[in-house]
Amino acid sequence: MSALAEGWYADPLGRYERRFWDGSQWTAKVRTGETEQVDPLGVSTSIPFAIPATAYSDDAATRRRRRRWMLIGLMVLVDIAVLVTIAVLIF
Repeated sequence: MSALAEGWYADPLGRYERRFWDGSQWTAKVRTGETEQVDPLGVSTSIPFAIPATAYSDDAATRRRRRRWMLIGLMVLVDIAVLVTIAVLIF
């Protein structure tokens, strides 16, 4: 008996977002976002020469999140530069 119930879980092979666990083993049924398909490599643990483009999610929400974090990082760098400049001018 398996500790995992039947269902979709993060792909342990790392090729897709989710892979279906049938209660006893991983299947070739995979999912990226809402797109469900069959992994052409099956459940092979060998590393493929090329990872299918469908293994990566590049939707609008992901791009917005990435842009938001880049903007936050840029703002932090600007704040640090301003503080260093002020410190140098004062001392």
